[in-house]
Amino acid sequence: LLELGIICLPGSRDRTGRSVVEVHGDRKEWMSPLMSAQNVCELLLYLHSIPRKEIQELGMTLVINARKKAPPPNLYKALLMAQEQALHAVHSVVMLVNKDTCPRPEKYPGLQMDLVTSLKALNKTVDTSQLTSDLGGRFTYSHSDWLQFHQRLVSFTTDLREADSLLQKAIKKVDERSKLDTSQQVEQCIEEQKCSMKEVLEDTRLVMLQREGGAVLARMRREDFRFPQSEDYRDALESATVMYNQVEEKLHTLVMRSNESLQHLDFLFRLRKMESEVLQVGKWLNLEGEQMLKDSHTADSLLCAEKALHHYNLFLIQAKEKQGYALSLVTEAKEIVGLGFSGPATDIFETLVRTFKSDIDDFMLRAQERRKELETLLYVHSFCEQAAALAKECSHFLENVEQRCYSASTQSTLQMYEERLDGEFSTLNFQAVKAKACAVGSGAAGAMKVWNAAWVQCQQLRQDLHKMPKIFPQTNGSPRGHHSEADLRTVDPVGEDGGFSARQHLGRSLSEGSHTGFQLPSSFLPLNVRNKHCQSKTQPLQLNLHLDHKKLQKIMEELLTTEREYVSALGYVREHYFPELERADVPQDLRGQRGIIFGNIEKLHDFHQHHFLSELDSCVNEPFRVGRCFLRHKGSFALYALYSKNKPQSDALFISHGKAFFKQKQMKLGDKMDLWSYLLKPVQRISKYSLLLKDILAECGPRQTKEIAEVKAALEVINFQLRHGNNLLAMDAIRHCDVNLKEQGQLVRQDEFLVTFRKKKCFRHIFLFQELILFSKTRRTEVGNDTYLYKQSFKTTDIGLTQNSGDTGLCFEIWFRKRKTQDTYTLQAVSPDVKEAWTGDLERILWEQAVHNREIRMQERVFMGIGNKPFMDIKPSEAAISNRAVNCVL
Repeated sequence: LLELGIICLPGSRDRTGRSVVEVHGDRKEWMSPLMSAQNVCELLLYLHSIPRKEIQELGMTLVINARKKAPPPNLYKALLMAQEQALHAVHSVVMLVNKDTCPRPEKYPGLQMDLVTSLKALNKTVDTSQLTSDLGGRFTYSHSDWLQFHQRLVSFTTDLREADSLLQKAIKKVDERSKLDTSQQVEQCIEEQKCSMKEVLEDTRLVMLQREGGAVLARMRREDFRFPQSEDYRDALESATVMYNQVEEKLHTLVMRSNESLQHLDFLFRLRKMESEVLQVGKWLNLEGEQMLKDSHTADSLLCAEKALHHYNLFLIQAKEKQGYALSLVTEAKEIVGLGFSGPATDIFETLVRTFKSDIDDFMLRAQERRKELETLLYVHSFCEQAAALAKECSHFLENVEQRCYSASTQSTLQMYEERLDGEFSTLNFQAVKAKACAVGSGAAGAMKVWNAAWVQCQQLRQDLHKMPKIFPQTNGSPRGHHSEADLRTVDPVGEDGGFSARQHLGRSLSEGSHTGFQLPSSFLPLNVRNKHCQSKTQPLQLNLHLDHKKLQKIMEELLTTEREYVSALGYVREHYFPELERADVPQDLRGQRGIIFGNIEKLHDFHQHHFLSELDSCVNEPFRVGRCFLRHKGSFALYALYSKNKPQSDALFISHGKAFFKQKQMKLGDKMDLWSYLLKPVQRISKYSLLLKDILAECGPRQTKEIAEVKAALEVINFQLRHGNNLLAMDAIRHCDVNLKEQGQLVRQDEFLVTFRKKKCFRHIFLFQELILFSKTRRTEVGNDTYLYKQSFKTTDIGLTQNSGDTGLCFEIWFRKRKTQDTYTLQAVSPDVKEAWTGDLERILWEQAVHNREIRMQERVFMGIGNKPFMDIKPSEAAISNRAVNCVL
């Protein structure tokens, strides 16, 4: 219908601003079968939709050119139909007729029509500048140009609308939050979102618009010379431009939200995966661990007690491995939370981790207590079995000597038995063992049964010995050196009535030359065990020597095995992943970023491979020398603090750009662990050293004072580096500081305190350097990170310390020399441990400064010629000026 050209919309306006539609009644195209009333109605409504909204609401002014011939009745029917479908589509109809030649048209009910017979009359409604040449006007219009322009415009805007709808649906889908309770669900959501984004970004219409949309708009703008007076042309171009910009903006919004969503989903994936691992360890604790604690009972014999303790020690080694793994999970979980994504999932995860760590600590505490109970039970059984064996041995001896006269050897043996009953197995020691047995929870009944049997036997033996005639002298000297003639090798084992079986290595008499196979810990020795006989000729019974040695060897094996694996892992990263950043196709954001991604992992590898591992190997036979190895390389362990400081930057760069890039290499290597897991190993390793050193420290005996001091010092070195990494990160977050912190010595500690100064209280985050104490205010950034706004600082040379203030046990004071007494800062710590650590470090720093100042003063005195000789050494001389007046002429 538009191509027929009998009805057109030039883009002009009547005198009231309404759009003008010209209808030419004399065209032969009215005879076309297309010109039905319905089609003409649809054409009119379409033309009404072209102008902008404000013009549409005014309605159209139809100018019908009927000077030669009036249009057919279909036009009028179409007008009536248009009025019904859109009430204000047609505002007025003006028909231009020739009053001389053209008959007056018929009137149609419901249709108001103005007849004009001249162009002058028509110009009252529509100015001549807004009429085309067909109606004697000056409005430039080409119907063919109009058709071509609108065909391109409609095609372009249709694509824009479809693309807009597609993007809107994609944005809505990205914003939807489905149920993501497991790592599998999160991983599936990530894959679905990536597929959805791929489909959208590869959509044909969207790709065409991105590639050619701007050019299409530019070409349409260049056609403005064809429509110099058309407002509809300008409005259409403006509308198309707005739509095109909206599509571009929504595309940008979709990409941004998708990237944010994928980052959040990656974070959630790591969080859910960590949750799964935490729950798995927690499940082991609640099921296997708790069951082992319940089942770790001992039967009523020494052999069963030894077996129970042996199995429990194996379980405890496994539990400590689980504890080490759990602590590494807690460390990794803190790093995940530190990425700054907040929300309910993060809050729940933090609660889970805190509960998990608390459960681990509680479980290990109960496990250690249970081990002590089993060791106590083993000691009780050992003591009672030795006592029973002694009673049995002595009874056999008495039966053999009863009918004979007493020789000197017999008298000496009987005296030895009495001394042992009054010493090792005295009533006092029996009662002490009974108290230990009663204090044990599980297994106490069996221990008391054995104790009662041994007690009865020893009491009976005492009565038998007291009945013997005292015909031999009592001596205070040491007993004669001999072996007991009644060795238990000749004695039949006690039957089941006694509740235990005789053990050769435990049942022998502890006379001179006898030997025991086990050694009890010193804490389990009876208080009165050192009688004269034992002091001179026997060793303390040591039942756990082989167990302690095996445990120490197990710790060393774990230390060396994990050290070799660690060195191998670092070398693996250097060999396979370092060269990846030298490839030509490295993403732009990763170029030159090896130091950020890998930190100082190369130096760590060199240190451990060429120095530390070989030294640890040399300690296999002397495990307690391990502390010395750590102290010898104290400076090298500072590499870990620098690595920890760089780790957040490494994680951010890896997550944003490196994960997909290095994933290709991981797939090629067929490795189940990704690079991020390898980069986490130094953080896990330094924590592992702390755990292993604690285990070694627990195995040190009380006489190994030097080794204990070395291991403790090594543990402090490791713990300091663990803190120092976090301290360096916090130091980088100090803002608006006018002090050069690099010149203030090492950062020792940093914590949050409630500070009181002149009756004013406020929270301050305080940094303690070797030469400066700095006060700052904590402020949380938009992304959830803490920064510290500098408030004030004081040189440590100017301050003094009061270690305790108030009754809470949490406060200490910092005061200043040569100032008023009210210029005192009271610092309240969050816990006694924090307070003790701070006061200890402050005290050390102040002492070091005092010693240093004293040395400087001594040097100054030497430089000034003041020695350390007493004044009495100065001889009197005539040259002295003390009694002479000195005149000075000015």
